[in-house]
Amino acid sequence: MGRSARRHHGSEREGQGEAWLAVELAAKRAINQGTRLAASEHAIGNSKGEETTMTGLLHLHPAAAASLEKWHAMIARKDLGDLSSITHPEVIFRFPIAFNSYHSVEALVLVMSNAVQIFEHFNYHRQAATADGQNVVLEFSAKVGGKMAKGIDFIRFDDDGKIVEFEVMMRPLNAAQALATEMAKRVSGALPSFK
Repeated sequence: MGRSARRHHGSEREGQGEAWLAVELAAKRAINQGTRLAASEHAIGNSKGEETTMTGLLHLHPAAAASLEKWHAMIARKDLGDLSSITHPEVIFRFPIAFNSYHSVEALVLVMSNAVQIFEHFNYHRQAATADGQNVVLEFSAKVGGKMAKGIDFIRFDDDGKIVEFEVMMRPLNAAQALATEMAKRVSGALPSFK
């Protein structure tokens, strides 16, 4: 993907612009190098287009903090039945085995409910948030199909604490392929209806 195409793709971030793209590229580099995302060095734009800095979760917006706490509880139970209660109906959802994004809470719930069942030994490691408290990055590891995987969840919340954007990136390729195989067995008939 060329630089202008990446810039255009980044414009989907609703005012996040080049700063969000810089964080995304840094995270992809961290994943590709097998290292962890440094939580204090990356600049990102908030929803007003102002540049902020990634921090720990100390400054998380109260509504986002409540939703993130619910997210972690659901992950611990391996039951995402309440995910729609913390998600905007038209959430933008990107998953590593799909080229195009989905734009519905139903797609997010379907895919992530199955993913949480497919992953073994799923653990979050580092968390980071923007200073405006509405964007978080969660680093994870898991096993899928006998393959070790590392990845990052990018989650953006609105002022009400609803998830408005959720993107998953994962490596290595063989783990992503194992995930794709397992997901195809479970959701291949239903997922195209959400495109």
